[in-house]
This record gives sequence, structure tokens and C-alpha cells, in this order.
Amino acid sequence: MILEKFLRNSNDNFLDYAEIYLGGNTKTYSPQAAVCEIPYEYKANSIKRRVPIYGLDGIPWVLLKIEKGGIQKSYCYDKFPIHPLEKQHIVGHFSYNIIGDGTPLSNVRTLHIKKKLDDFPDAGFIKMSIPRRISRFQRTVHSFDVIHEIACSAQLMKLKRPYLPSCCGGFLTSEDGISTGFVLRPNRLVNCNENYRFMPLFALYGEDISRKKDTPLLTQMIHSQKVYPLEFVLQNIVYPLVRLWIDSIMECGLLLSLHGQNSLVCFDDKGKICDIGFRGTHSFVIPKEKQIPELYLYKRCVIGEDLCRPFNEVASLLYDSFLGDHVFRYIQELLYRDFDVKPCVFAENVKEIFKKCGGLELPMSKGVFYYPKDYYGDSSSKLRLEKITETNVWR
Repeated sequence: MILEKFLRNSNDNFLDYAEIYLGGNTKTYSPQAAVCEIPYEYKANSIKRRVPIYGLDGIPWVLLKIEKGGIQKSYCYDKFPIHPLEKQHIVGHFSYNIIGDGTPLSNVRTLHIKKKLDDFPDAGFIKMSIPRRISRFQRTVHSFDVIHEIACSAQLMKLKRPYLPSCCGGFLTSEDGISTGFVLRPNRLVNCNENYRFMPLFALYGEDISRKKDTPLLTQMIHSQKVYPLEFVLQNIVYPLVRLWIDSIMECGLLLSLHGQNSLVCFDDKGKICDIGFRGTHSFVIPKEKQIPELYLYKRCVIGEDLCRPFNEVASLLYDSFLGDHVFRYIQELLYRDFDVKPCVFAENVKEIFKKCGGLELPMSKGVFYYPKDYYGDSSSKLRLEKITETNVWR
């Protein structure tokens, strides 16, 4: 994509194009990263592709909303939104007359597993339970996922950084204990100028799969603004990312997953990077005072619980791998390839920023931790990590 043409797009087209086309060669860090068992008809292969969302009718379900820094719980009798694949999965756990005849609630634009949904006026995107594997995990959304993600969103409000909160969601549970749920996110960032446009970070350094001859947007941006490449990247991307990750720990007791999909690049009305935001608030919890009580219901994500791993291992997964290997390494390669910035120079500057932001105060060990090669699961699985190297590149 040509930068000037891309920046002229409306916000919806801006985000859609980035999500669908600008992720080329950004998932080479693991053989599992590109795995997607979602059938073709439900994938985001085209901006115009639409799929139905079905509604379960005639059964009360739990509705959760962020309310004054906490969570408000109520019961709802409206149609419960459900993905067609999940409908097939749960049909044996609810009577068929409750599920209904499968009349679509709405035709919606597909953004990977998150879909544009106009039936909810305060929401831009819906994430629903899909019993298929993407990367290492089944993309199921259980009742505890909904509660935890909304609780994390409420807790993160105190950060005052741009983000897409999971502002509300719902779930229902069958008599035999099977649950399914969804969460909703707005289509505008909070805690920032409402005119800011945004896209996932990977779209800056990824290839355009529809125009493979075009250079990445980050390369075009550096050329068009006539800036020093290393200084531009450190100031506009690396520093705000590292600052955000560390502040979320210090201020909220939450470990964010700021990989290229969840990290968001914010643009002002002149098309310049003005901030780094995030989405995907489902986070690991470090117990501390003045946290929302619902954060502790999901034991798999609470540091110190049997289903979770120690802080140093989880923090290494999220910083060394998700931020370091899955984001910084691609930017490092781009700077070397397009601007002859030596990899060691970039890495040393990232380390200095980590130190400047207070990263050395965190109780992180020397080694780097990641998932074992044979580790697969869903959101209820016990977390397993192993040390893969003793060398820290990014801290």
C-alpha cells in the first residue's frame, strides 16, 4: 500500500485494510503462529466478506458492563449472539427450540475472529467463542473469560492510555456446565482524541500481501517525513510500548500481551504517529491492593496460583517473546535492511529504554521463557512454560 493513499482512507477502511492485508511475513517466529483452523468462509480474506451471527432466543443470560470502575451484572432476555461454528458445537447442550432456526441477527464484517456488529450501538467489534484452533489455542470464550477480560478492562482505565476496552459482554451456561460467551469492544479508542485513527502495530512493518512490491508503511513513513530512522522508531514505537507494558504492571498489577496484533499505532489527523495504544485486555494478574475483586476469579491468570506460572516466567513470555521476538525483531530487521541500522545498535537502545522505564526493578530472571513445542490448549488449560535460552536480547 502506498502511504499517502492509505492515510486518506476513512477509519473503518484504514483499519480493515491493515488487519487483512498488511500482515505479510509477520508470523514467522513460530511454526504454530500461522495455524488457523477457521474455515475459509469465516476468514477475513476480503474487506467485503460477511458472515452471519446467530441468536439464541428464549433463555436469560448474564450481561456484564463496566460501570464506574467496577462491573455491573444483570440478566438479559435479548437474543444471545453466537458464531455459526459455536452453534454447531453447543447444540447438544441446549434444547433445539431454544437455539431456534438459525436466523442471522446481522450480516457482519469479519476481522479475523472479531466482527463488526451494528446490532449493539455502543460496540464496534464482537469477539465470540469459536471451537477452532488459532495458533496454539482453541478460541473458545467461556464465562470466566468474559468476566476476566471485562475486569481487566475496568482495572486498566486508571492507566489513561489509548485502548479498546472490552466494555461489556455476556455468557450463558447449560445445565451440564457448558458455557459460551462473547465480549464487545468500541470502534473508537478511549483516553485519547476521538479523531485518532489506529491500526495494529504489525501493519507498520508487515508486507502488503496484495501489493508485494510496496515497501512496508514504516519504511515509507521514515522516508516521507525525512527523519532519522533509529531515533524515529525509538521515540514513536519502542519507548511508548515499553513504557505502557511496565506502567500496566506498576499501576494496575496487570501483565499485558503487547504483541503485534494487540498493540495499536495511533495516528493524528495529519497522518503522523501520536501514540501507542492497545486492545486485548485479557491479562495476567499480579495480586496487589485496590484491584477489582473479579480479577481473582480466573485462577489460570493469577500469579501465584497453581494454574499459573511464577512472575519471572510469565513476564519473560510477554516481554522477551511477545514484545521482543514477535515485534522488536521484525523492526530490527527492517531498520537494518532498509536503513543499514546495525542490529546490535537497535538492541542496545531497546535495553536502555527498558532500564529508563524502570524495567530493571522487576523481578525478572536472566533466562527467556516460552511455550514448550508440544503445548496446545484453550483458555482453561494450565499454563506451561520452559526456559529456551539464557541470553536476554531486549533487557
